[in-house]
Formats: sequence, structure tokens, C-alpha cells
Amino acid sequence: MKLSQSIKVLVGELFMFKRVITYISIIFICLLMVGPVNLSGRRLLDSDPLAKEGESLARSLIEPYVIKCGDSIFIQEIGPDPDFYFSRRMRRIIELKGKTCSYNYLVSGLKESEKLNGIEHKANLFFKCDGPSRTWYPTKGWGQWNESKYSAQISVIKQNGGWTVKDVNTSVLGAEPPRRIKLTCEQIPK
Repeated sequence: MKLSQSIKVLVGELFMFKRVITYISIIFICLLMVGPVNLSGRRLLDSDPLAKEGESLARSLIEPYVIKCGDSIFIQEIGPDPDFYFSRRMRRIIELKGKTCSYNYLVSGLKESEKLNGIEHKANLFFKCDGPSRTWYPTKGWGQWNESKYSAQISVIKQNGGWTVKDVNTSVLGAEPPRRIKLTCEQIPK
């Protein structure tokens, strides 16, 4: 009799544990979908005008250069040429197959010294795509498909009333970040 009661208790505790894990997972997923996050742990409300303005400025460095054609996303850049040990720059088109890309705007907490120096807002926008991609070069055409990540990071600072927004990605060997160029679906090589 005691054995069956023990089994009932264990089964009941197991179901309770599964339920708690499920609730924690749901809460975590909801928190990821909420929106801009302050690194000091506070959630930013839509009413934060600096966060809204900063995110809009940062997205303006990426969104015009990312286009969707069919089931692929394309980005055109002037970046390092892999055949010349990254010392020469050339045009390239990156195809991201069947992907959705995500933005994550993270606001940094300000130090007292930064506030005294007139910094009102400081954040980074992270743009990321994962999965199959390939790159087209004018000298080689389309390369092989591979599993890779495409990412960009945009730094945003408001200081003394003015905004500084810059692409902080650096390529291999610390070269300057790639420069994105607008592209249309008609311009994509076959």
C-alpha cells in the first residue's frame, strides 16, 4: 500500500514539475517578444521617446539595404575581397535563403561620468539572420551554400542633444565595416 502511495506522490510531483517548467518557458518566450530591453534589467516602454528615436535611426542604416525577393533575403555590400587577404574591397551580394531576420535593440545603462559628459542615451541595435546563405562576387559568381550567420551591429549615442549612429561591425583584421548599397530584385544576378 505504501509503495502505490509513493508512486502516486512521485507522479503528482513529476506533473507539477513539468507544469512549472512549461510556465517558466512561456514567461521567458513572452519576455523575449516584449521589445527593447535595458541592460540594467528594466523593460523599456513604448513611451520612451529616446529609445524609439534611437532604434529608428539605427534601423535606417540597415533596412533600406535589405530586400526580400521570392523566398530569399538579399544584402549588397562593398566588403573585403577574400582572394586578396582582405586588403582590397569589392562589391558582393549575400543571399539568405528562406530566412527571417531579427532586430534586437539593447539600451545600455549610463554611468555617472557619461551623464556628466552630456550622454542622454546609449544603445546597440543587433541585426541577425541565421541559416543557409551564399555570396556572389563579380569575379566568381555565386559561391556554395553554407550554414552561416549574417549580423550587423549599430551603435547609437545621444550626447548634448545630437545623435551619433555608426555601423560598428568590423571585418577580419579590423578593417573598416562593410558599406551596404541599395539593391533591387531586378539587379540580382542569376
